[in-house]
Amino acid sequence: MNKITLLLIISLCATSTFSQNGTYKLKVKTMLGYEINPLRSPSSFIDRNGVFMNKSALYNNLPFVGGGIFYSSSSKTKKHRFDFYSNHRNSINSSKDSIRSAIHEGGIKYHLKTKKGNLLVSKLMYRDYVKTGGQDQDNLIGAPLSYKRIILENGYSIKLKRYWGLSIAQRTIGKFYKRRGFNQFKYLHNDISTVLSYRYSLKNKIGYRLSTNLGQRNYSIQKQTSTAENDPDLLDSNEVFIVNGNDDNLNRMWRYYSADLATKIPLGKKFKAIVTAGFVLRNDILDNRLGYRQSVIDLGVQYSHKKLKLSGGINHLGRTYTTLSASGTAALLRYDYIKLRGNASYSFSDRLQAFAQFGCTRRISNSDLETNRALRSYFIGECSMGMRFSIKGCYVERQKIR
Repeated sequence: MNKITLLLIISLCATSTFSQNGTYKLKVKTMLGYEINPLRSPSSFIDRNGVFMNKSALYNNLPFVGGGIFYSSSSKTKKHRFDFYSNHRNSINSSKDSIRSAIHEGGIKYHLKTKKGNLLVSKLMYRDYVKTGGQDQDNLIGAPLSYKRIILENGYSIKLKRYWGLSIAQRTIGKFYKRRGFNQFKYLHNDISTVLSYRYSLKNKIGYRLSTNLGQRNYSIQKQTSTAENDPDLLDSNEVFIVNGNDDNLNRMWRYYSADLATKIPLGKKFKAIVTAGFVLRNDILDNRLGYRQSVIDLGVQYSHKKLKLSGGINHLGRTYTTLSASGTAALLRYDYIKLRGNASYSFSDRLQAFAQFGCTRRISNSDLETNRALRSYFIGECSMGMRFSIKGCYVERQKIR
């Protein structure tokens, strides 16, 4: 919360630099929602005592409330723009008080538009993601579901000849976990991406967008010297980084290569479809154990009218690890993710808007032993609805006293 307050102070100070005859926008939202399986538990599990638990005992579904604010300030010439946002949501306490799900995030963004129409964008974002009250699973290195994250990104967009555009961005991500038995558990990720587009921003033309990304992630994991290697409260049998570490400093390095191609297809004046296909390759540089190949295909549809806007889509992601085997089999570990999403908004006026949204993910794993919590198949989802209030206007130029 203190970091988000600091971002707000920086944003307000920056907007004062061009508040003469500029414009501003302010949006405030509130929402109420429901989250299914926030701890990503499998639908069945047999613990070390042989006790069987079904979906009703594992899922811990929770309602939540939230709100947010977005503020944007532009100079008179539209050359400069400064944005600030802050979003918060918390689960509503129930009889399962030990389970908590919350998200607190904020960010600032600066836009500089050149005389030729090129655009320079800088972003600073912070997120505090909280999922507590259950056993951590769903990862191969023992990282908790809860984390704190900071992102710094700088990008430059260039207008090329006849509807062509090129964007280049560099991003740095710092992600920090807190887990009992470890002095530090974090990673630093750096990547650079390029986006080449053709007619992608035109409403009534078929457009294309080619994106590429090259990144490297460096983990720094250090166990406390007093931590037992076989402590069942700290380690899961599938957390291969921790269990197979040779010392107390389990540093890791992953390198990412990815590309995708998106095609935007207008379907009349109000509808459009976006089809995206891509791949990701991850190399495990130091250990050569957790690299994978991943393919993605996404289909999205959008509808836009004066007051009503609708969007939805389906996404399939297939991930196959290159050397890691599924539990109990000789086959390579594979995940298939199927994701559904939908959004709707209706404007009662220029200032008042209602919205609703949902999203769900079904993961299918070929490592589905009921005695393991990690690497399993699971289902998660959430839906929410709320109201958004907006105002916009111009700064009043201060008159000199005569």
